[in-house]
Amino acid sequence: MLYTKIHFLNPKQVNKFKESYNDLPKNDYVDSFVIADCLRFGRINKKVYIGDYHYKALQNLTQARCFAVCNLTKKKQRFPDPDAVAKAIQKAARSSYRLPKTVNDSVNQVLSISITSMKALESQIKAFDKAIAAQMELLPNVLISIPGIGPVFSAEIMAEIGDIHRFDNQAALAKYAGLAWTQHQSGNFGAQTTRLIKSSNRFLKYYLCEAAFSLVRCDKAYNAFYHLKYKEVNRYQHKRALALTAYKFVRLVFALLKDNHLYRPAE
Repeated sequence: MLYTKIHFLNPKQVNKFKESYNDLPKNDYVDSFVIADCLRFGRINKKVYIGDYHYKALQNLTQARCFAVCNLTKKKQRFPDPDAVAKAIQKAARSSYRLPKTVNDSVNQVLSISITSMKALESQIKAFDKAIAAQMELLPNVLISIPGIGPVFSAEIMAEIGDIHRFDNQAALAKYAGLAWTQHQSGNFGAQTTRLIKSSNRFLKYYLCEAAFSLVRCDKAYNAFYHLKYKEVNRYQHKRALALTAYKFVRLVFALLKDNHLYRPAE
C-alpha cells in the first residue's frame, strides 16, 4: 500500500495565535508571516498522519452517502408519506371548495417533484452502499462483528478513523471525535455541567453516536449503561447518556481495531 505522511497545521490555532498581535491587517503577506511565526514557536501538531488511499476513497463514499441520507430525512420529515399526503389532498379537494387551477397545479408539482427527488435519493443511497461494500472488501472489517453495527456503520467509522495506529490511546481517538469534555475550574470551584469540545471530526462523532444508540438496542450491557446515565441527571438526559455511551463505545472500537480481532461479548 502507498502511504503519505502529512503534517497538519490547525487554522483555528493559527487564528488564535494571530490574536496575540495587536492591530495586524489581513493580507497574504501578514498571513504568511503569522503562519511562519506560529511554526517558529513550535505550535504545530508533531503527530504524523499516515493516510491510506483506501481509507480516503472509502471516506469520499461514506460522506457522500451521509449527505444523501440527511437530504432524504429532511424531505421525509416534510412529507412523511408523500403518496398518502397526495391522496388526502385529492380527497379533501373533491369534498371542499375547488382551488384555482394555478394553485392546484402548483400543489401537484410540489408533491410530484418531492416524490421524484426522494426516489432519486433512495437510488443514490443504494448505489453508494454497493460502492462502499466493494471498497470494504479491500480492508479488514472487525467492527461488523459487534451487534447492531452493520456494514454501513462499520464502514463510516473506519473511513473517518483511518489507520488506528495514529492514535496513542482510546482517549486520543475520543477527543478526535469530539467525545471529550471541557473543564471549567477555578480555585475550589469545579463546574458540574460542562460541554463537549467543539473542535472535532463531526462525521465521526455523528457515526459513533448513531452506532452507539444502535448498540443500546442490541446489547444488554450497553442498554443498562445508557439507562443508568440517563437517570443520573434531570436535564439533557438523552444527549448526556448518548455521549457517554458513545465514549464507552470508542474504547471497544479502539481495542478491536488496534488488536484486529472480532468482538466477543462478555459472558
